[in-house]
Amino acid sequence: MLLAAAGILLGATSHIIWDSFTHGGGWVVARVAWLRAPAAATPVPGLRWYTVVQHASTVVGLAVISIALTRWIRRQPHDARRFGDGEAWRFVGVAAAVLAVTTVGAVLNASRAMAGTASALGLAAVGGMSALAIAMLVYGLIAAAREGQRRVG
Repeated sequence: MLLAAAGILLGATSHIIWDSFTHGGGWVVARVAWLRAPAAATPVPGLRWYTVVQHASTVVGLAVISIALTRWIRRQPHDARRFGDGEAWRFVGVAAAVLAVTTVGAVLNASRAMAGTASALGLAAVGGMSALAIAMLVYGLIAAAREGQRRVG
């Protein structure tokens, strides 16, 4: 539990620091002129380098997470990667519920946008990620409670 709390604290801190490089109002962006400069040769007028850095870091981060997850899954025993009787439908149900919660979070947060499509997409991404984190936390708590009941009962 202490390790998880430390991980959350480290993740939140590094996220805030990175945001200072990748958002228009960020501390580093305010002090480093080239981050505020328009990116050259882009189809998007007015695109700033801090936005390019933000999106590039998102792509790199997703790639790193995907590689790590794939490696972790491949290290698991073969039997642990197979569904038992009825488990495939349970997985589909859980995945559908998590996807629904994520979608609702994205749509609700995007509905707050006042400045157009780009703003709505940004808010949708944040709302979706937040809802996904909450859905996964709730699922983890439910799974842990069921496992505890199975051990006791």
